[in-house]
Amino acid sequence: MKLIARESSMNSSYELFSDENNMEDDWIDQGEGDDSMDSPWEGAILYQRNPSIYHIEYCTTLERLGLVHLSTDVSRSRASLMGSRVTKSVKDYPHGTPVLISMDVTRKKHNLKLDGIIRTIITLGCNRCGGSAADCVFSNFSILREEPIEDPKTINMGVIYGQSKVNGTKEEEEEDLASVDLDDLT
Repeated sequence: MKLIARESSMNSSYELFSDENNMEDDWIDQGEGDDSMDSPWEGAILYQRNPSIYHIEYCTTLERLGLVHLSTDVSRSRASLMGSRVTKSVKDYPHGTPVLISMDVTRKKHNLKLDGIIRTIITLGCNRCGGSAADCVFSNFSILREEPIEDPKTINMGVIYGQSKVNGTKEEEEEDLASVDLDDLT
């Protein structure tokens, strides 16, 4: 297993580093952006399980995602009871409600598949008493990127031209008509 860590810096340009410098170009973000914007993945833990699978563990908060209305003391205490903690990399909301994201990125030739799990606690209003109630959110997701399927230029509807007719007896036709449920026709 090869461990890869992100180096956090004052500006938004960052790179992935490893023991060997043979990382693929599509895993390295070299884009120049606005220096006032921080990386949304700052503090993510990224490691390589084998040459075709990368695993990413990321922690953020509901507040950082713009979901302040779902984060209260109730959700923070419930998350703490479940063992979810905000990591040190989340400096802007150290006392927020944690959102934990785990992803596996699998690459087979030119196809990418992303499987992940999102775990957090949100606060919703109780319908019975009207108070705040914490609810656990645990959701799996999967995204598969494949080359798009090309539609044919001409559509073949399968029309057969000719003089052939279906040969059948009247008894077979009557049996077919009798097997049709009249309720289905309305």
